[in-house]
Amino acid sequence: MGRLAAATAAAWIVATAAPAVRAEPMGVEIAAKGGVMTTNPTGYGVGLRGGDSIASLYFGVGFLYYDGGSITSSLPSGGFATPAGATTTSTYHWLQYGVEFGYDIKPLERLTIRPQVGLGGYSTGGSCSISPPSNSYGCGIESSTYPYVEPGVTGMIRLGRLLFVGLDVNLLLVPADSQVHPYLTAHGQIGVTF
Repeated sequence: MGRLAAATAAAWIVATAAPAVRAEPMGVEIAAKGGVMTTNPTGYGVGLRGGDSIASLYFGVGFLYYDGGSITSSLPSGGFATPAGATTTSTYHWLQYGVEFGYDIKPLERLTIRPQVGLGGYSTGGSCSISPPSNSYGCGIESSTYPYVEPGVTGMIRLGRLLFVGLDVNLLLVPADSQVHPYLTAHGQIGVTF
């Protein structure tokens, strides 16, 4: 019994006297994000995220808007209503919003590595036009919303007491049209913690 008490006391002293490299959480975080998503066309996104780490467990929310650019396609010709060389131009955008759950690992005093998973909604939309205008073809892009799951990892480096920079890499999984669409996402981050 005495050895167990001594071992417990020694473990407690070592645990409480360990340097700040222990898994101390970042605390409340607010960050701006900017990055890319591997869609066709490639989506460039900006957004915000915020959350809190309690006992190394992270809980947060996030919002991202991706502008996917445009794709131009040729229309089949041959009918009297479709001029030769007619094209459609489609412009896409995506909106992603949800919650994030993670676990903070601190291999170095100013470095936090956070494996995490995001869950939420993924909305698609856009517009299209035909040039020159055609009476026999119309175009449109449906707006749709799907759930998503996004496992990933975030690395953050503290720059002083409040400021941090980070990078996240994720696999965005969107179940739509009877299949799961995988997209790789990566974002740079800059934010504050308190």
